[in-house]
Amino acid sequence: MIKIKSLYLRVVLTFLAIVVVSVSVAFPLATVFFRNLITTEFQAEMLAIGRQLVTLSEEIQPKNLDSFVAGSNRLNDNYVLTLFYENGEPATAITLDKKGNPLIEASEVAYVLHGSIYKSLDYGMPKDPFNRVKVGLPLQVDGKTFALFIHPTFSEVARRQVKTAVITVLLIVLIVGSLLILIASRYLVNPLKKLTLATERLARGNFNVHVSVKQKDELGQLAQSFNHMAGELKQLEQMRQDFVSNVSHEIQSPLTSIRGFSKALRGSEIDEAERGRYLEIIERESERLSRLSDNLLKLASLESEHHPFHPTTYDLDEQLRRVVVFYGRSGPVSNWSLTWSFLE
Repeated sequence: MIKIKSLYLRVVLTFLAIVVVSVSVAFPLATVFFRNLITTEFQAEMLAIGRQLVTLSEEIQPKNLDSFVAGSNRLNDNYVLTLFYENGEPATAITLDKKGNPLIEASEVAYVLHGSIYKSLDYGMPKDPFNRVKVGLPLQVDGKTFALFIHPTFSEVARRQVKTAVITVLLIVLIVGSLLILIASRYLVNPLKKLTLATERLARGNFNVHVSVKQKDELGQLAQSFNHMAGELKQLEQMRQDFVSNVSHEIQSPLTSIRGFSKALRGSEIDEAERGRYLEIIERESERLSRLSDNLLKLASLESEHHPFHPTTYDLDEQLRRVVVFYGRSGPVSNWSLTWSFLE
């Protein structure tokens, strides 16, 4: 089974399948609908023409009714008029269907000769409505009752032309719809392509990404969420860099002190008191470096939620005093003396 990996191709094929299925279903439904509509209109029009001919015949009372009907046939190319005598015999030849059967049956003629109006659609839609739809009206001339039947004329050429026209229209709809689907699918997939490229840049560590999508639908909301995520990641990356910089500085300070006092201890002119003070500073800075390392381990443990966390109250005055005392040695005495008095 072929796997389609491209979303654009999937969308296009899905839409095309929907269009093809829709056209396939719409064609027979439209044929049935328009066939019923056309045949109903034909029957109404034939009934109106027949009533006009009956009224005209009863008014003028033509001596030769056959010639009158034949002349009406010559004047009308859309319908065929067939006249039946009182005994049910046709005045002219009855039109036959494809199978050679007469389009007008004897039972229908007898029904009209009894004074009733016959409408074929009242008995259901015939299998071949374009040829089988018809109306029959009773006609009184010289005290005699005649039956006048009317049915449309559809040649095979006309029927093929209609079918060809319908199929052509559906093909045009299919082609135009397919082109529009190609354009619309590209419009729908473009935001996803932008998001894919931005995600690849984000995965490579480039957090200065922004997806510009003007849509207000679900894709637009996804793009906004992605931009928000990229901004948060950029802020976290900046915080990480600042943290690494600060930690490096905090580690570098005691290492610098240890390195400096270690070099000073190599000198032979240092007395024992000064040597002891240097060793004390080295020991204190080593302990400070150890505490810093331990705090980093605790911080990592807290972030991973593996370390039990028990919040307690802690006074910062002693911690601040130690910081001030430690960093106050290198600064002006007047400034730090004011800070010291404030902490005390």
